[in-house]
Amino acid sequence: MTAKEYLQQVRLLDLKIDQKMDQLSDLRAKAVNSGQALSADKVQTSVSGDRTARIVENCVDLEAEIEELIRSFIRLKSRIIDEIHELDDYRYVELLYRKYIQYMRLEEISCKMKKRNGEPYSYDHIAALHGEALKSFSEIIKIP
Repeated sequence: MTAKEYLQQVRLLDLKIDQKMDQLSDLRAKAVNSGQALSADKVQTSVSGDRTARIVENCVDLEAEIEELIRSFIRLKSRIIDEIHELDDYRYVELLYRKYIQYMRLEEISCKMKKRNGEPYSYDHIAALHGEALKSFSEIIKIP
């Protein structure tokens, strides 16, 4: 795994959480639209009620899965931020944080990051700096 792939794990896990939440939203809509709401007063079961109960069970399972993904995401993000903070060059810290934690494109970063004199960096400079930052980061976390 490269330093870039390692850092991209944050965004990948964030994307998976978003997709699971979309899936949960769809399941909830199916439960509501199944033609009958679950009620404790209902004694007789029906095919529609059984279907709704299965959908609700799936929702509960999916919610638990999402909660675990969120816990993993928080741990991973925190660990990677701490590792980024181990870099000695403030430019590397800012660039990697913006790129892999805030999901900014290099074009956006070149507009946001400023030199000590207040001028923005060029895109070419940011792209080169990104390569240097990844190399330095891989040395810190021992990626060959």
